Amino acid sequence: VTTMVVNELVNHAGTTFGFRLSMETGGTLDDLARAHTVASVVYRMPELMAAVKALDTIVPAELQTHMRLEGRRITERATRWLVVNRRPPIDISWQIEFFEEPIARLLEALPDALAGRELDLFIERRDALVADGVPEDLAVRVAVLPPAYAGLGMVENSLRTGTDLLDVARVHFCLGDRLVLGRLLELIIALPRNDRWQTMARAAMRDDLHAVHAALTAQVIQFTEERDDPKPRIDQWAAQDTVVVERVRRTVREIVEGDTFDLARLSVGLRVVRSLLRTDGPA
Repeated sequence: VTTMVVNELVNHAGTTFGFRLSMETGGTLDDLARAHTVASVVYRMPELMAAVKALDTIVPAELQTHMRLEGRRITERATRWLVVNRRPPIDISWQIEFFEEPIARLLEALPDALAGRELDLFIERRDALVADGVPEDLAVRVAVLPPAYAGLGMVENSLRTGTDLLDVARVHFCLGDRLVLGRLLELIIALPRNDRWQTMARAAMRDDLHAVHAALTAQVIQFTEERDDPKPRIDQWAAQDTVVVERVRRTVREIVEGDTFDLARLSVGLRVVRSLLRTDGPA
């Protein structure tokens, strides 16, 4: 069993996976192997990889590699999330049971929950894959992976607030569009990784932004009335502290629309977004 797990880990995650993530998270190789096993099952990686392999000689090998790397990326990010947010040793079967069904549901419904720039980027990724010969169902499955990482926090928010998972997702993406968090995340991901410390700083900032976004989503759900359309809920939440919300939006827009960006500017952006968290809220 150990040999099979290690072989699968190296084949799917790469030879540097353990070294890189142990530095970034402080987790042991045992922690990482457990978390990767959970992430692979929860995000249905064996199914995805089999579907990609079925396209051998049908689409270019470079395109298949691109889709495999998208799967590797979401699995690695989910692994990091689990190592950081779960006490070791991670109970593999319990975590799979907790996340598998809701994440599967979310993956199917996420295209209808996306909003604003996230929706535009999803459509762009999907259409590019379809244009290159990928079947539409697989194209959707791959194109939805980048925003699907936030699903782990959504599942916890759904349980914590007693709100349906898809309602949580709609509020999450609508709020992100309102505060321009998607564009801020893109710039964080684009930060240079020329050495270990730059890589760790980038990963930490990205995870912090995801955590703040999840906490703000829970806050919106807790302090607003339940509605079918998430936009009125966001408006109601923003009206409770209009000055601060507008200041955050202006600052973040100034950063993401500027000609240059660096760690200092993005750190300021993250700090001002964090200022929206209420001390009496769920965060």
